Amino acid sequence: MRPKAITALLAATAVLGANSYPGLWVDVSSETIPPGGTVQVKYTLTESAPISVPGPKAVFDPDLFDGLEGVNLFNGTGDVYGVALVQGSTVLVNYISPNGSFGTDIQDPYPWMTIAMHVRQDAPVGANYTLSLGPYDPEYQVTVDPGTFVVGGTLSISNVIPGGGWVPASKVVTVQGTGFYTGVRVSAPGLCIASMEVVSSTEIQLTLGSPAVMDGQEITVSSGQASSVTYYSYLRGTPVAVSSLPLFAAAVPIFSTRGRTFAQFAALQPIPENQVYGLAVENPGANTTRVSVSLYAPNAAFVTETTLYLPSGGEIAQTLTELFGGVTPQAGSTIEIRSSHEFRTVGLLGDTNAGTVLPLVPL
Repeated sequence: MRPKAITALLAATAVLGANSYPGLWVDVSSETIPPGGTVQVKYTLTESAPISVPGPKAVFDPDLFDGLEGVNLFNGTGDVYGVALVQGSTVLVNYISPNGSFGTDIQDPYPWMTIAMHVRQDAPVGANYTLSLGPYDPEYQVTVDPGTFVVGGTLSISNVIPGGGWVPASKVVTVQGTGFYTGVRVSAPGLCIASMEVVSSTEIQLTLGSPAVMDGQEITVSSGQASSVTYYSYLRGTPVAVSSLPLFAAAVPIFSTRGRTFAQFAALQPIPENQVYGLAVENPGANTTRVSVSLYAPNAAFVTETTLYLPSGGEIAQTLTELFGGVTPQAGSTIEIRSSHEFRTVGLLGDTNAGTVLPLVPL
């Protein structure tokens, strides 16, 4: 019987730029995850290379998966910003690498992108599915080595908390998933683990022996049956408010790992009625952070300000009109963000006709 493919799991609507890296070779991971678990599909490069994929589309099979749990892009210097737009069973990812370094510091087996999806509880054990990438225009010579997803095993990792930001020694890092029991082992090459406790079948607690930056940590849980599962951590923000605009409510901001205490965006350009500006802000710190977002008129005169109180891991993604309490910025206006603690931010430009959200990079 022919395996049922997750039809173009990332069926790109745009291709790698002609000047980016002709001859790119992409590997897609193979995974074995039980029903009710979470699969994190990893996309890697066989050689470091600058990549630019403006709009890959992820389509996951509703007969196999019943929800997207997270999308992340990895760059060692934080030179990538993005937005994943969830629409039913489709995920559209748009991203920008301001300095063009996205992909240049990443080699197999470290992923440049991961997509985490929840496996249906009623997914048939033993089902075999093909994971692929593309298709791409032949002009760009993109070769894809597909992976295989098998419904089975007992282990899965659904999240790591905190998954990003700097954490101090003695901090407890929680690994969430399925199939954990006394005797499982945890391997994390980038972490100094002072102690490990299996709290339940769905939770492992790791106590750090030294400070660490959690973004992009490779964490593997293995059992005595020679089975294992690997997860690459990132800060999966918890929304503190939901936009009333469906387009933004369905958007998942992908933040650069560069922390800031000040950010400014270029002057807002005139846009048609079907487009709307927005802003996403995230707190990677361990404590609640106060963030001030200020609006200035084209002549640099102060217009208004809003104050956000974001808990650890909290994020907000709303239209500018929502953030500023009903005040809609005019063309030429500028936005400034300040805090005494580090935050992460990305601008948003939504198009209600096209059903897309594009990331805007702070200066």
